[in-house]
Amino acid sequence: MKKILLVRHGETIWHAENRYAGRTDIALTPLGEAQAQHLALWAASAKLNAVWSSPLARAKQTATAAAIAAHLPLQIDPRLVELDFGQGEGLTSTEMKTQFPRERAAFEQDPATNFLPGGEDPKLATDRGMSALASIADGLPENGRALVVA
Repeated sequence: MKKILLVRHGETIWHAENRYAGRTDIALTPLGEAQAQHLALWAASAKLNAVWSSPLARAKQTATAAAIAAHLPLQIDPRLVELDFGQGEGLTSTEMKTQFPRERAAFEQDPATNFLPGGEDPKLATDRGMSALASIADGLPENGRALVVA
């Protein structure tokens, strides 16, 4: 059985401040860097066949440590990129409620149907991500294991 292990990138300053970080390329905090090193310690003995990442720096930085520890090349797939939050990018929930209250309330009610203004349809993002994961799985040997950081 093939296995894909999904890992969220390490902490960024926007995540520490509870800001929506989608497509903006935000670097890791010192805690995020420590989290990447912790993942690398695990990866060193995880018997991985591949390490994949989103093209965003925070994901690549997290995945690079694991790839080095596993003695594997880091592979990038643009389909793994984060959801585009549109006008919500970089804002907190409170800031969104001030700037576009109706749209934020609808988003809270049903984020899959009422995505943020100017943002990406989550259903399309899901299709994009699932396509990437299917390709990654297809490239694995039988009983292979891939780490995916996004």
